[in-house]
Amino acid sequence: MSMIVETAIVREIDAETIISPTATGRLLLDSSDTGGALSTIRMTLAEGADGAVPHHHTTSTELFYILEGKARVLAGATSIEGDS
Repeated sequence: MSMIVETAIVREIDAETIISPTATGRLLLDSSDTGGALSTIRMTLAEGADGAVPHHHTTSTELFYILEGKARVLAGATSIEGDS
């Protein structure tokens, strides 16, 4: 992983947008913009919508911030609920 040497800013209006029937995602920062250090995606899910399918990262960590509403996250065999 290389060091970040410049500031990376992507305005929401300029972000790549991914749209499905139950979700809208905006790619605010991609790892290619940060030397592999960070990716940032803002997702808006419809009530009851599924997010990402269960998966595992071997070389990175995933963080979730709930800005509004509730979410259930599967961590191993444990289901964790959170809300804003």
